[in-house]
Parts: sequence; C-alpha cells; structure tokens
Amino acid sequence: MRLVVAGIRAQARLGVSEAERAHPQPIEIEVELDLAAEPSADTLDATANYAVLEGVVPRVLRDDHVLVERLAGRLADEVVAELGWERLVRVAVSVTKLAPPLELVGARVTARAERSR
Repeated sequence: MRLVVAGIRAQARLGVSEAERAHPQPIEIEVELDLAAEPSADTLDATANYAVLEGVVPRVLRDDHVLVERLAGRLADEVVAELGWERLVRVAVSVTKLAPPLELVGARVTARAERSR
C-alpha cells in the first residue's frame, strides 16, 4: 500500500549562489510512504499519519539549502525520524524547483531521495 501526498507548495531559500538564496523561491514537494501492510482497521492508528508533514516541512525549510538534492534528502530523513519504520518499508521525497535560474522556458528541476529499511 502506498500513500502519496502531492502538491505541497512552499517557499525555500535554495540555490548554489548567495544571490539565488537571497530570496525564497517556489518549490513543490511530493512524499510517498510505502506501508508494510494495508491497514487492517479504519483508524489512524492502523496507518502512517502523514499529518506529520505539517511540522516536518516548515522545520526543514527554515534552513537555507545549496542543493535541491540535499533538501530532498533532509526531508526524507526527517519523515523517517517522525514516523519510524514500524509501519513503513520505504519513503520517497521529491522536491521540484518551479522556477530555477535557467534560460530554458518552463524548465523545472526535481530531486528525489529514497529511504528504505
């Protein structure tokens, strides 16, 4: 069973140059949670509570990041730290820079970090 939380929009100070990090830029985050088993009951106790993202995302985004790859990795690590491996077998986090400093019209840059037990 896989839970996907998609379309999380946020602002992040992210980029290689100080000028790029000087102003927050729009990003989009997607989190995949692969459960060890399908929930056996219709209760929150039977699954991974993805509401932890409401705390994890702003906490990680308080810091500046040079690499989008590192930001995705930090988010994945924090999700695992919050939820633990009791009900999970894999966590994947994608972070997309919606307006990277590229001259390619419409370009986006996405990094994906995966953790598994």
